[in-house]
Amino acid sequence: GAIIHIKVGDMDYPVLRIHKGRFNSAFNLTHICQQNQRVYFPNARIVVAEHGHIAEVKQTRYNNAECAYIRTGTYAVKDDYAEQNGFYGAYVANPVVVLYPNEDRMVVFKDMREGLIYLRAVRSGQAELKGVI
Repeated sequence: GAIIHIKVGDMDYPVLRIHKGRFNSAFNLTHICQQNQRVYFPNARIVVAEHGHIAEVKQTRYNNAECAYIRTGTYAVKDDYAEQNGFYGAYVANPVVVLYPNEDRMVVFKDMREGLIYLRAVRSGQAELKGVI
């Protein structure tokens, strides 16, 4: 795992990245993110956990701050392992988090294309948040 600090404008967004770890759950795919944040790095704003075949994202508040939990999923959805373990044809995600440079705000998307549509709308002034980015 690693802790990465992303500076965007005046803001610092600490990111916790782990490849494989404890606290996995078949019922709550972001549980590994939540628990690793709680136990190891409570100041993380974004927690990314790999080594899972199903993608999931969640945005929530923790430690009085907006946070994003991301399970990256896999691109290997049509191989023998995926077929044998029930992941064949699973959704391939490209998660993205839009970070605001001058205020403590973020928006998480499971699909990068949706995040780009949002960012273009905000930047072009079509969104209510004109002038923020």
